[in-house]
Amino acid sequence: RCLSMDQLVSRMVEHPVSKMTISKIERGLIQPSEHILSAIADACMVPVEYFYRKDMKIGTLEFRFKDGTPDKKRKEIEAQVISAVQDYMELNSNIPDQIRFKNPLKGTTVSIYPDLELAAETLRKKWSIGLQPIFSVYELLRDYGIHILEVDIDDNYVAGVSTFINSSVPVIVINSRNNVTTERKRFTALHELAHLLLHFMELSDDQFAAYLQSLPDLPYRVTLKLPDKERLCECFASAMLLPEACAFRRFGKSRSEI
Repeated sequence: RCLSMDQLVSRMVEHPVSKMTISKIERGLIQPSEHILSAIADACMVPVEYFYRKDMKIGTLEFRFKDGTPDKKRKEIEAQVISAVQDYMELNSNIPDQIRFKNPLKGTTVSIYPDLELAAETLRKKWSIGLQPIFSVYELLRDYGIHILEVDIDDNYVAGVSTFINSSVPVIVINSRNNVTTERKRFTALHELAHLLLHFMELSDDQFAAYLQSLPDLPYRVTLKLPDKERLCECFASAMLLPEACAFRRFGKSRSEI
């Protein structure tokens, strides 16, 4: 809960526990009694069973926070997401015949926008989607062993986050407060899918300038921003939802207006 020891102790009024005792528990010098453990659980608003869960190694959580977000706020959100993922995995741990996840794009490195079109095209082929619209993004990802849950995160800037449990089980968390429409949820889920499947090699300013110079002259102006990881993921989500071939087929390759 991102509480300091003083804050934790102040919440344990009905069953007082000293700060010294909390410190010894944290350092592994003593084991808490059932009485103390119950008091800590009440103060942290979790069931006592929370402390007896099977160990679950949660990988790195890559959040995109707004500049200036306080560290305490960041830690609170991270703790909330970790707790939600743990709850979800506990509830689903006994479901039989769980699909073992295999990364169909393993070893794929991307650095420029056309790489993402190719990655999306490859994934659609391997998942036998063809060029058809995706009926349900959530259902599609779950069919291939990717877990998705929605969490009400108190931050409108954080759209989603993804990680691996025990280095093998992929999980995508969608911020239900930020993603209020189905279209936005679909896009965010596929954005996070890119984080799970792809390896990113970001270009330097000089490398990007050289890339722009290598592009053919066009009869119209195109402005491209430096392809950082987040923009590359957005490009992948766009390409999954509307492949380049479909856009050209419907709009043509030469059009002055829409």
